[in-house]
Amino acid sequence: MAEVRPFQGVRYRLERPEQAEAVIAPPYDVISPAGADQLHERDPRNVIRLELPRDQPGDSDAENRYTRAAAQYRQWVESGVLARDEQPCLYVYGQRYTVEGGQQERLGLLGALKVEPYEAGVVLPHEQTFPKHKEDRFRLRIASRAQFSPIFGLYSAPDAGVRAALDRWAAGDPVAVAVDPEGVEHRLWPVDDAEFASWAAGVFEGRQVFIADGHHRYETALRYRDARRAEAPDAPLSSFDYVMTFLVEMEDPGLVLLPTHRLVKGGVPVPEELRRKLEAFFRVEETTLEAVDALEHHQIGVVLPGGAAWRLTLTDAGALDRLDQEHSAAWRDLDVVLLHRLVFQELLGITEHGDIVYTRDPAEARDRAASAEFAACFVLPFPKVDELKAVAGAGDKMPEKSTYFWPKAITGLVIYGE
Repeated sequence: MAEVRPFQGVRYRLERPEQAEAVIAPPYDVISPAGADQLHERDPRNVIRLELPRDQPGDSDAENRYTRAAAQYRQWVESGVLARDEQPCLYVYGQRYTVEGGQQERLGLLGALKVEPYEAGVVLPHEQTFPKHKEDRFRLRIASRAQFSPIFGLYSAPDAGVRAALDRWAAGDPVAVAVDPEGVEHRLWPVDDAEFASWAAGVFEGRQVFIADGHHRYETALRYRDARRAEAPDAPLSSFDYVMTFLVEMEDPGLVLLPTHRLVKGGVPVPEELRRKLEAFFRVEETTLEAVDALEHHQIGVVLPGGAAWRLTLTDAGALDRLDQEHSAAWRDLDVVLLHRLVFQELLGITEHGDIVYTRDPAEARDRAASAEFAACFVLPFPKVDELKAVAGAGDKMPEKSTYFWPKAITGLVIYGE
């Protein structure tokens, strides 16, 4: 099944581990224009210049932001800003952060995952992708022959002793330490130990990998593999047959999956009519603004202008079975599906994505609805990794913005370059 191997990563050559903070960046798809400006100003060597290069007037097919990123990457390698590790490594990657008031630490491996088509059942997606984003990532990859940010993948290995093994390697001093703007501390340990690599290969033997984050990058890796393989059809397995992936065990105690809440601009009737509509499928209970996000499975929180707060609990368990026959039972069981299919589509007739604003901060959601900036907010419970696994395993895709794995795997700690 999944094949993971060490690789010779390309890394910033730092005088002190904490200098990594100046050169890292979030994944490209969560960087705002203002955030990009800040990263460009932080350090002339920041990885933003490789991962999210800027357009310039007069760009052409021959010279553009992708070719500039590729040239910058090569120049940094030649000048020693970046250097390839002498030996193939697996990289233990740790993240420390606070969520729900508690300290957490997540440990995983950065390794080279063999690229497989989804239909092989080895690497499974759970989200839809969009052609525009994939074209952008492919043009950068084909120009630079490098992957600057990892995919984030999950696997289940409850009896393999993964966390204990990673804890042992993470006991020493890291080669890179960085605290990002969200307060997450990122640490890295390269491991070139042959026994560790053999142990890790055994862990992944017979396992599936579920993409948590980076679907566009993974599908780009598939396209890139095919393009390179067409150039050398008889070549042995090469670096282009693999993709750099941050691999985290589903059972890791530091794995956090956050919900994404919905703010609705319009289409919400007056409270009395809204309550009557909702009672077709849910029990509606009054609650407080502070407790509106204290939710369990098959519950949804609602906040209306003025501060009225309700907790919805599904009472018609067969409603989605009657309304939807296209998707799996696992998909129909998702709380986000209850919200979109039953509340938005069936009861309120809200179908346009432009009518919905997303946030993962429940306090922001309830405050902006209570102040009448929005017609209502709908708060969701924490999704579970088992739900993602069940939906992906059934061959389904979760609705847009169903999951938010946090913290993100940072860009710039290790580069996968040919």
